[in-house]
Amino acid sequence: MVIRLPRMRLSGFVPGFLRPQHRAIAEVDAWVERALLCGVSRSELCQLMSIVTGFVPAPSVLARVEATLDAKVKQFKERRLPSVYEYLYLDAAWVKDLIGRTTGRVCVLMAIGVTTDGRKEILGFERVQRESGSFWRGFLTRLVARGLAPDRLHLVISDEHRGLLEAVPEVLGDVPHQLCWAHRMHNVHDAVVVAHRVEVRDGLRGVYEAGSLTEADARLRAFCRRWGSTYPNLAAKLLGDARYLLVCFSEPPCRREYLRTTNPIERTFREVRRWRRGCDAFADVKSCDRTFFKVSYLLNERRATHDLWYKRRKLPEPAQDGRTP
Repeated sequence: MVIRLPRMRLSGFVPGFLRPQHRAIAEVDAWVERALLCGVSRSELCQLMSIVTGFVPAPSVLARVEATLDAKVKQFKERRLPSVYEYLYLDAAWVKDLIGRTTGRVCVLMAIGVTTDGRKEILGFERVQRESGSFWRGFLTRLVARGLAPDRLHLVISDEHRGLLEAVPEVLGDVPHQLCWAHRMHNVHDAVVVAHRVEVRDGLRGVYEAGSLTEADARLRAFCRRWGSTYPNLAAKLLGDARYLLVCFSEPPCRREYLRTTNPIERTFREVRRWRRGCDAFADVKSCDRTFFKVSYLLNERRATHDLWYKRRKLPEPAQDGRTP
């Protein structure tokens, strides 16, 4: 058997993604860009190109591709949002930046929307100096200007940051606002003594796993009566926030588990941290934006045809006592 290898004029071979006797600048740039989007570092990319093509990419190639990526980051952050979104997840993550010879912390705001056909999409992200009401107002205002329709939203899901709680009604109006149960459970866990944690956790789990709003409200009031004398501030806080904690019960039962926490957006932040493993801080603003863009681009591409609710519609509806029949 004879194996024919496509050869270059001087040395090496022509990889399959290149066309013979064709100026391959565009193909090489596209290949390098895709590798960077998939999380390959510059050093790893140079080693990979050396193995695949026999040559190390010139610095001009990397600079040209990174300039193209910067343009795509800008386009992604300013693109129109033509879809209709039923649910909006909001959260922020803290990252490190190199400032001179030291590192400093900055905040990245992020929004994820779920369309009427169950498709999850990262709508945008924005670097800010700190998480405050003014920065959240600016971020949400720009989302609305890009096409987010507040009157079509069924629910906003977020943690209980004060600035966010102030900004959402100011920009989005009277959209129902669900507070994340995972954040609340973490706060409650830290507020009670070790001996009570299991019983308190099970009591609150019975609230958010109830089969109806009426049952959830009754269980929450029973929980507060049980622990009101021991933890009066905790009980008062839960009763005061009931209108934020039980909003998800207005949605179909098959969706409630997905809508009661900000886990979908936390998953995106974990993906960013996974890609940054081994790197203590971003080198500059552009490297931070490129990383969040890469994660957003790949996750949106992966979820483009995925219906969140398809499998959940196949599950049996929970009974009124909160148990699955």
